[in-house]
Amino acid sequence: MIEGVLRRCTDMEIQRQYVDTHGKGAIGLAFCRLLGFEIATRLKGISRKKLAPPSVGMWGKLSNMAPLLATPINWPEIERQYDEMIRYASGMRHGPSRP
Repeated sequence: MIEGVLRRCTDMEIQRQYVDTHGKGAIGLAFCRLLGFEIATRLKGISRKKLAPPSVGMWGKLSNMAPLLATPINWPEIERQYDEMIRYASGMRHGPSRP
């Protein structure tokens, strides 16, 4: 899906890519964000989905939504992997570097 957006044969700017349930995933969402477009997915089984709050502290503010909340976002892990994510996103956007 990402390759299709990046290697399209048109000058049209793509702001959002629509995908079926299989196109959704944390990695796909992250790379779409880094590459400058949104991903809009059809969520099969939405009644079973959980939301990841930005921090544990949000659980108190969202107590009425407790059954819908999952593990908070792991910001330290994102910080550790950020340089690699940027490197891969750049490689996707511009192709492999040539020596």
